[in-house]
Amino acid sequence: MHNEKIHLIRIKRLLERQKQLLIRDKLPLEAGFSATGGDFQPLALNSVWGKPWQTGWFRISGSIPEDWSGKDYRLLFDCDGEACLLLDGVPYQGFTPKVDWYHKAAKNLLPLASICKPGEDFSLLIDASANDLFGAQKEEYRLRECALVTFDEGLYQRLLDISLLLDLAETLPEKTVRRQRLIYGLNKVCDAWNTDQEMVQAILAIFCPNRLMPARSPPSVLGTRISTWPGFGRFLKPAAKARAPSPTRCDCWSSIRTTFSELPRPSFTSG
Repeated sequence: MHNEKIHLIRIKRLLERQKQLLIRDKLPLEAGFSATGGDFQPLALNSVWGKPWQTGWFRISGSIPEDWSGKDYRLLFDCDGEACLLLDGVPYQGFTPKVDWYHKAAKNLLPLASICKPGEDFSLLIDASANDLFGAQKEEYRLRECALVTFDEGLYQRLLDISLLLDLAETLPEKTVRRQRLIYGLNKVCDAWNTDQEMVQAILAIFCPNRLMPARSPPSVLGTRISTWPGFGRFLKPAAKARAPSPTRCDCWSSIRTTFSELPRPSFTSG
């Protein structure tokens, strides 16, 4: 396939750029640390709180801005090790650090809408341990992140679709029809990203028709536009035959396999 390497680089760069935009507003929070659970002392960002296998407690305090009503606000917390938020003495959510060999392993965001409302104060207690996912892998453990942020869930879901489809494309053997169709479609996503998000959602809905997305239009709504889009008409079936989203979440991989068998083979050119 002509220019496959260029297309793959372009798709990856889109993902890298957009991932930086997932977190919007960011407000620092006050953090206190105690090795025993009492007598909390202020701990500044990037300060060392523990050596390998030590444990301790973080108390995070702050308030939700009133003008964040309607936004997806979350706690961003990273202590370099594993941790667990407790509500009324009951484990509520865990936190894990990222690892070099798998950057997606990090779990550092906690949705707060069900815990406190805009305009309210909060105080959270987090139990922490100075170790990584598979043992102690650092000489010292620091408080890397402690902030109140807003998160773009819609963008996250679109990037999740693109990442899944890109991983699948790179796993498939070279010069196969399925691999070509995926890369072709994702390259068209790159074309439309800055000018037509409606088109982006429609293209992604074709490959993952059964993933529910609140902001996603069914393929049938935009099928005519896609079929007349220069260079993309031969890639899809007519709008009347497009599959509408299912009312329930289904296996995305099964949907992709089914879609592959229904799409004609695209043609790539060096231009």
